[in-house]
Amino acid sequence: MKKKKKSKNNPENLSESELKILKGSRELYELKQEIHQTLNRLIIKTGLGEIEEGYADDLNFDIGGCSIYSGGYYQQLMITDEEGEEHELDNDLINVRYLSEKIKKREKEFDNLIKDNGLKKANKVFEKPLEMKFENISDYRD
Repeated sequence: MKKKKKSKNNPENLSESELKILKGSRELYELKQEIHQTLNRLIIKTGLGEIEEGYADDLNFDIGGCSIYSGGYYQQLMITDEEGEEHELDNDLINVRYLSEKIKKREKEFDNLIKDNGLKKANKVFEKPLEMKFENISDYRD
């Protein structure tokens, strides 16, 4: 039996599927942290949403008819849609990527608008729908 050489990119000699899971879970973790930090900034900048006091570092932010809950301590991410249905995004890399992109894009729009138009008009950026599709939720293992 041949021994596999350890490489820099795969020191544990993981299989391709194990590597894919590991990379996906790492990306998911980093994106959820990034979303949490961005939401925290947005709540402070806009006055929209709320930061709950306590060790859990929970955030709630309304955007596009939806409400985003981000629990910093336990790395939880959930969206309540327009119909009031809750969608957990804890293992949904595709929707977390999408949400991250949308939130960053709207933060840039907000920053550009507030310079010329003031807070009230700039906050309208967060009224546009998110247009997320929750029926096809998949996780990073697929």
